[in-house]
Amino acid sequence: MKINGHPWALAASLAAAAACAAPANIASAADANSPPRMTERDVAVGPQYGPTHVYVRPADLDAFVNSFLATFGGHAGKPVTASVTPTPSSTQFQYLWTPVGNLSTFAYRTPVPFPFGQERVGYLVSNMDQAIAAARAAGADVIVQPFKDPIGIDALIEWPGGVKMQLYRHFTPPAYEPLSSVPESRVYVSRESVNAFVTGFVRFSRGKVTADDGQVDAAEIGSPGRTYRRVRLDSEFGKMQIMATDGHLPYPFGYDISGYEVSDLVGTLAKAGSHGAKVLFGPYESGERSTVIVQFPGGYIAEIHSSVPPRSQDNPLGLKPHHITAAVNDLDRAVKWYQAVLGFKLMERGNHGAVQFAELAIPGFGVALVKIPESVPAAQTSAGQAAPSWIHIVFSVADPDRTFQQLKNRGIDVTTRNRPTNGPVTSFLLHDSEGNEIEILADTEPVPR
Repeated sequence: MKINGHPWALAASLAAAAACAAPANIASAADANSPPRMTERDVAVGPQYGPTHVYVRPADLDAFVNSFLATFGGHAGKPVTASVTPTPSSTQFQYLWTPVGNLSTFAYRTPVPFPFGQERVGYLVSNMDQAIAAARAAGADVIVQPFKDPIGIDALIEWPGGVKMQLYRHFTPPAYEPLSSVPESRVYVSRESVNAFVTGFVRFSRGKVTADDGQVDAAEIGSPGRTYRRVRLDSEFGKMQIMATDGHLPYPFGYDISGYEVSDLVGTLAKAGSHGAKVLFGPYESGERSTVIVQFPGGYIAEIHSSVPPRSQDNPLGLKPHHITAAVNDLDRAVKWYQAVLGFKLMERGNHGAVQFAELAIPGFGVALVKIPESVPAAQTSAGQAAPSWIHIVFSVADPDRTFQQLKNRGIDVTTRNRPTNGPVTSFLLHDSEGNEIEILADTEPVPR
């Protein structure tokens, strides 16, 4: 709907619940039934006309709008105050256009009439009568019958699993620019209702299932060591990710109602953080994407993700050898040996306090040699000398901050050193099962230490 030149659309509530690891396949479930009867033509208009609905307090409206636009870019319509429900109410409304998805933002000055506020996405349809008939035929209930507003018609529908959404039509069709990336509507349902919801919505939207995985690592929704079922859909209404769980969801999962794809996740998070948003979860790398959950001023919780380049299963972290550090008895002798025998070039030599060191390198790999002071206890050889030993091994990766978060989310004990305040992780330490130290740092030419 649209008032004084501003579009409206009232959104889809994603029931936060559901059940871990339900591996039934949508295609096989649908094949068990007769082919769905489709409408004569699509009623969807396009994903740029499917705004997420965000409800905030009036005092938080400006802060939310400013933060969201600073994070993703775009622009806002002029705020208006109106009644947008079939019963008396008053809300301040502002529409946001961004490259990654549009928003209808509501700041009610009166109590919100039931069931408005539970729907979290609104879909523009080309014909309301056909859309209502198609939704009913696909298994949806019409929970708010169609009603007129000054420039269109609206209705609310509910799908199996409690998923609520709005359908709306303008008397004068709007014309918005296509999105740079289409957001995902994030839906949490139970394993008992997931098949009915997916089958029904695919039938209604004339969309398709693009992925159906019954054994997804639930660490990506805050539950490491478990699995859940994840289904992804695509239609002219937009994208959707359905998560079938047992409902044992740690905060904030279930409250994240939309997911936004960006090309630079680190840069996007920096902009969000500098404008009042805070990270509630992640970054977490799930294989094909790196994802975070963010809360904006006013309380709106959203997922943000970027694609991750595919990696070999033989080297899932993308590790490259960087350098190794060794303790020696005779530093001069060791330096000459690495130069004469292996062809290493001496890069630097000096002292770290009482510890003498030398750094040598060949293209792509380095060796750091250190002479431990006699005052430092060390293992002894049979001749009574300190036994030479490896101190630690160092690998490099393209993005140490992402690798740090990935290992941390898996429960690995990782620690940082010399980390800038609130800055990304540039190097970190972990230990193997025997207590040997391993360092991981940024993928650059070795500068041993």
